[in-house]
Amino acid sequence: MSDAPPPPPPPAPEPPASGPQVTAFETALRSSDPRDLATIALGFLAFIGSFMPFYHVALMGIGEHANAWHDIDGTGFWGWFGCVVALVGAAVAALPLLKQALPVRQTTATVTVFGLAFLLLFIAIFVNPLSGANTGDACKGDSTGLCRALMGSASIGHAFGFWFAFVLVLVALGFNGYRHLKEIGRL
Repeated sequence: MSDAPPPPPPPAPEPPASGPQVTAFETALRSSDPRDLATIALGFLAFIGSFMPFYHVALMGIGEHANAWHDIDGTGFWGWFGCVVALVGAAVAALPLLKQALPVRQTTATVTVFGLAFLLLFIAIFVNPLSGANTGDACKGDSTGLCRALMGSASIGHAFGFWFAFVLVLVALGFNGYRHLKEIGRL
């Protein structure tokens, strides 16, 4: 006979967890930096702004809107591409959430991408695809001057979606620029 004590009984099975089960994505989302989540939201919403009324034109009180994707002559590239770059900025900000690394600091990449988006949208302030200068001489051959008078009273500009995207990109750039400067010890 041996003097060894009998083995302990097997542990009791754990009771089933009450409440909903937490997925791996939810765990990653909860453990992520809220500043990254804010940057993702800003970039995504700026992209959504490209589908809102982006440009407007009004003639004799009658107005029409176009989103960033309704490009007449190629000059609308600045607006829609700026919004696409903002979406890329959101994707760059999402990389830590997906446990992916970049060869540079994440804040450096985010600031660079949102800086490019800001530059593109800033150029789009001055280049409107609905302006008469960009769509050719619509009044060529009008000897009465009526066409030029009507076109002279036209109001051409940027609509809500443009300014929405522009402000969101500017906020994301400033916010992440501040983060980057703080991270590298410049603030």
